[in-house]
Amino acid sequence: MELVSPICTRAVLNLDDHFELNITTQSVFFEQENLAFWDLVRLAKAGLNGTDSVKYVTNYLSFFREIVFGHNDRQQMLDVLKTAFNHHIMVTNLVRVNYDTDFGALRLKSLYGPVVRSGKGMEQTIGALTTNGLLCLTNTSDTPIPGLLGEMEKILQEACQVNAKAACALK
Repeated sequence: MELVSPICTRAVLNLDDHFELNITTQSVFFEQENLAFWDLVRLAKAGLNGTDSVKYVTNYLSFFREIVFGHNDRQQMLDVLKTAFNHHIMVTNLVRVNYDTDFGALRLKSLYGPVVRSGKGMEQTIGALTTNGLLCLTNTSDTPIPGLLGEMEKILQEACQVNAKAACALK
């Protein structure tokens, strides 16, 4: 199974919230089935080691610059990009971005995204975004799986309850 993780590069490039999101990606491959939620999170996080460096960002951008500008073969470029962004699963969030949610009589209660689509057809991308303490989930796919968001919500709630109990036990 391949999980693709978007990686925010603002910290590596010393950029603040006033700049656009600068994203790279990294694939994490795993064969174990039936991993507990936090074990899967730890495995995915371990697969991202080294991506928080200027060298990684430079190599990543150079690779894609060569794909896009290194030739005039449009189909070759599309084929390489489809392969590069092929994934079974993607879980993504927008990192912590500071923004106001109160606008006089209006209040932003929820915000959905990010919406990421590779165009491969069978992938499932779960976007997670928190606004005012509320988690909003999106599922982006050409072939959405019925009930997937409800199941993800349940898994996240259970994982947070287990993690909260563990944190309380440590105090």
